[in-house]
Amino acid sequence: MRRALVIVVGLALAACGQLGPAPAIDAHGDAALTLSDARVKDPCAAPIAVDDLGDCAARAVCAAASRCGLGDSSATRCEALARRAGNSLEVVPLGVNSRALAATIRVTEAAGRAIYDGDAAAACLAAFAAGSCKDVLRSRTVDPLADCALFRGKVADGDTCVVPYECRPGSACVYALGNFFADSCGLDVCRPRAALGEACATAPCATGDHCVAMRTGATGDRCTTGALGAACNFDGDCDAALRCNYQIGNRDDGAGTCVAASQVGGECSNDHQCAGELLCVGEMTALGQCRDVSTVGAACDDRCVGRLVCDADFAGDLGHCIAAPGIGDACSSSCGEFLRCFIDCEPLGDVGFNCNNLFDCRTDLYCAFDGFTGTCARPLPDGQGCTGDEQCASGACDSGFCGAPRTCPLSS
Repeated sequence: MRRALVIVVGLALAACGQLGPAPAIDAHGDAALTLSDARVKDPCAAPIAVDDLGDCAARAVCAAASRCGLGDSSATRCEALARRAGNSLEVVPLGVNSRALAATIRVTEAAGRAIYDGDAAAACLAAFAAGSCKDVLRSRTVDPLADCALFRGKVADGDTCVVPYECRPGSACVYALGNFFADSCGLDVCRPRAALGEACATAPCATGDHCVAMRTGATGDRCTTGALGAACNFDGDCDAALRCNYQIGNRDDGAGTCVAASQVGGECSNDHQCAGELLCVGEMTALGQCRDVSTVGAACDDRCVGRLVCDADFAGDLGHCIAAPGIGDACSSSCGEFLRCFIDCEPLGDVGFNCNNLFDCRTDLYCAFDGFTGTCARPLPDGQGCTGDEQCASGACDSGFCGAPRTCPLSS
């Protein structure tokens, strides 16, 4: 299995402060208030307020990571997550820093270019939490709100757009010379999405469809369904639970066919080619096999599913799935996403704790260096000097100072 994030997700988020009803915390932070559910609304229950959207997105990712065996999140306040949902998982809802998300949305709403839907946001995060690990979180940079209809865009086709969700339904914000959003601050325009069979070189396909290069039949890039039997060049051209059966060629002609993913023992070259939560093991040194890596003792080469880790010394080496380390267990390198390794596994550093890098600190803190010594510290207020976004409470370090996230000029 290649070095990709593998997550099994469910909406039972108890491991992470959960997205269900949670106890209120008093202003002093020293006691939980036991109030009836009628008096306390979980901020991540529908409708989700704009101010809570970033935190709720991070909490969903945090819970997913915990359920997938990337670490024990019981020692982590997932509701306090900022940019990260763990040691190395970066949460970028709608492609921006979680801390800067609300400010970005407000600028768009104030200009009358889009209307936010808190009920749709809650439904989107629920769908994210119920997805397959391989399809929900494919990398260390995670956007749990991708491809979700959270907004009613109001910008017309042909007009300039500055964020992906400003365009009217059925259209997309794309670079004027391509089919992708370039975040170019003035060079992106709203354009209708291409229908099945239509060219997609200058317009993206409808959500869920795939843009596939085809030199035969309808020449050029064309939108396909990605369903069983659809044309493809690569596995990513096919829907979940399918892979691309491409025999020989340059993979630019749509000559492949989407077929069912392989079962246990089937040949594979990546995780996408394996059915369900099976992973491709051994493909980094030879042709891999789809294997169940959800039990102790199962063969693995990088990662296991569930609260297990692979004991292989290096990525690509074969090892076995073993129980994940917990607080107090001896460690040599990693203790998962929510603990740090300082001889033994221990909770991520609180304010004032020593740190070697950002990942040694609690996920809502950063590692402040004074010469050669690092200390976990709270993010800086606006106006303070900075060298990176993670140092700022606003989530934005601009020209060496913390401040409001930079946005493109907008017109109503």
